[in-house]
Amino acid sequence: MPNPTPRAVHLDGYLTQFSIAQAQAMENFIAATVFPIVPVQNATDLYFIFEDEWFRRDEFEERPLGGRSKRIGYKTTSAQYSVIEESLAHAIDDRVRANADDPLNPDRAATRLLTEQAMIHMDRKWATAYFQSGVWDTDVDGVSANPTTGEILQWDQSGSNPMADIDFYKDAMHLATARTPNILVMGSQVYREVKQNAEILDRIKYTQTGVITQQLLASFFGVDKLVVAKGIWNTSPEGVAASNDWIVSPADMLLCYAPSSPAIEEPAAGYHFAWTNLIPGAGNAMGGVVERRRDEDAHSDIIELRTAQSVQVVSSALGVFFSDVVA
Repeated sequence: MPNPTPRAVHLDGYLTQFSIAQAQAMENFIAATVFPIVPVQNATDLYFIFEDEWFRRDEFEERPLGGRSKRIGYKTTSAQYSVIEESLAHAIDDRVRANADDPLNPDRAATRLLTEQAMIHMDRKWATAYFQSGVWDTDVDGVSANPTTGEILQWDQSGSNPMADIDFYKDAMHLATARTPNILVMGSQVYREVKQNAEILDRIKYTQTGVITQQLLASFFGVDKLVVAKGIWNTSPEGVAASNDWIVSPADMLLCYAPSSPAIEEPAAGYHFAWTNLIPGAGNAMGGVVERRRDEDAHSDIIELRTAQSVQVVSSALGVFFSDVVA
């Protein structure tokens, strides 16, 4: 074969227009979206808690002529938050940087690697703190038939009524706390199944779009925000075949109340404390910062992501956790 082959005249290089990285979309993660972020200046401090029972009585009475009005008061307690710094780093050796072909950008890849791991870590902390039985004052179990007190018929079962279930526990929380839940957090399986629920489908036929979306479901359930947890993580250590799992339990759900932003004398189910003063002028709103520094002994640049934040239940009465909402 006298003519040169394609291999003989062309050396494969890297396409500069694109590369492949299966990083997750940031909207898959929920830790920073459910509860308000509270910027703090110190690693640990106290915050006041007003005992609400004092505000809900009716102690008005007739004032006697020339007499004083009845005087009442209220009580406060306090709780403590505690923020710890956590970090992760990636080294870029000089030889790697010098030898990298377009479109590879070692700094960009390192930042993306560290950012995704940070998001996974925060969602795992969020799930441990909030998304399980025993955390909130009210726990509800889904069952396949004949629900009793503290149970609901699973939403993928015939005859289930998701809207009635949510309304019941919204009223129950309002009676106990004077706050109506405004946030609903669904595991991925709950969201998938609720879109097939006969009761929901029957109602959607009266809407203009005819398509079930998170915004439409939020309107149906009467909440300000419906959040679907879609984040995943690889549970296997390095060197072992990947084994992906949901970060947040896919069959469970949380109904809760929180204001859109932290406020004085305003209750919330939980708060996300972010130590924004760890590195003054450098940290972002979530208490995180990405730094680049030189390690001369290793002939490498170090990309490091530092974060200082914590998630904490503030009022356990303002949450209802549903286990096994779907089978």
